[in-house]
Amino acid sequence: MILALLVLAAAGVSSQRCVDVYPYALDIGFYWASVTSMVDGTPEITWTKSCLGNHAHSFDPTRPSIFGVHGLQSGSVAQNVRFLVNDTNDNILAAGVAAGWLALGYNFGVFEWTQFADEPLSNFMRAEGKLNATDFLSGTEYLYVDPHKNLAPPADGPRKSVAQYLYEHYVDHFPAAEGSEGSEGYEVAGPRIYGHSLGTQLIVFFTELLITDTGAPNKAQPPDRIALLDPVFSVEAKPYFVGNPCGRDTSDVLGCYMAQILARGIAVELYRSSFINRCIFSSENNAPMVANSAAAALKFNEWGTQKEGYCWNSELLSHFNRGNINKLSNQLYNQHKSVIGWYLASFITPNPPRICIKKDDNRCDATRSLALSAAMPTADVLEWAHTTIKSGMKACFYQFDEYASTRSVSPSDDLFFVDDCFRFNM
Repeated sequence: MILALLVLAAAGVSSQRCVDVYPYALDIGFYWASVTSMVDGTPEITWTKSCLGNHAHSFDPTRPSIFGVHGLQSGSVAQNVRFLVNDTNDNILAAGVAAGWLALGYNFGVFEWTQFADEPLSNFMRAEGKLNATDFLSGTEYLYVDPHKNLAPPADGPRKSVAQYLYEHYVDHFPAAEGSEGSEGYEVAGPRIYGHSLGTQLIVFFTELLITDTGAPNKAQPPDRIALLDPVFSVEAKPYFVGNPCGRDTSDVLGCYMAQILARGIAVELYRSSFINRCIFSSENNAPMVANSAAAALKFNEWGTQKEGYCWNSELLSHFNRGNINKLSNQLYNQHKSVIGWYLASFITPNPPRICIKKDDNRCDATRSLALSAAMPTADVLEWAHTTIKSGMKACFYQFDEYASTRSVSPSDDLFFVDDCFRFNM
């Protein structure tokens, strides 16, 4: 069976029949969810591959859509797992969340690029370099498993960046309506896109490619909004950023691109749920990104304080041993990934996050106004991306942390207060 799939892929038949060949050959593109059955009251989700010119039956172009873009996927190919689609080792997203979006009439999908994203954390920049370039270090190498189920040496992929792959599949699934201009002339709004971790960079690069390609306005419907969930980026100057229209060779280029995306009327929202950038790359240089988005700082549980440096938890480190170091790593990882479920669940909960009036450190009175979350209307997200407060500084959302040490990742009844963005990383 495995050899047959490889033969089909080599012959180009997979694009016609839309065969899932992961992990035995390169498999990149959209997968769309559907509820196929109920088991003990829990929905069973099936993911169906969608190919260029041959879309999954679970994708209905007359419905609104949301799809996600994952980040680094270290070790996934050897384990034959993928974000959401067959993520057996790490249930990031409960089936009920996907079913909730489907019940509200949405197409619910994911753009899979696991074989390019499978790099160890120590090689983070190799994965980062594949997003928008083809000639950095490993170029466009990807991982796959041979017919004997052994991890094969990296293979050279087509000279195409991951952003270009996403662009091709997006244009094929969301073509421009005849006579449309910008976001006008469509029966449903453009898709909502969320990216997590390294995937936040990918959706920024892709959207920039979409709006700057002179032929794109006649090819594809622009997205309605993009959500950046706990962005991760290296801090050094990068050769794969040289020559961009913004003239930046660091992660500052992301904020510059986001300003251009906002100027096209595409809403941009950003959520920080951990200090993973500061803890791993010794920097939290996200100010240009915060300045060009509606931004919210989440608190799922305690991680340390400004005095301790954020990456340390004094209670755990008071007994320095391997077990506690593992707890620290797990805590950071859990904070980093939990934003996915929080964001998606915020749209389907009957009690979405709301803005509160912060009376003092221990009291936050709820209002009827929605805080930044997936439930906030797109027009309001656009407005908050440009909102300032009395000081004249840009406004950001902060999760009220009275119960931060025991806070669940459920967005139901979460409260946020608004303050200037100066303290966003404090």
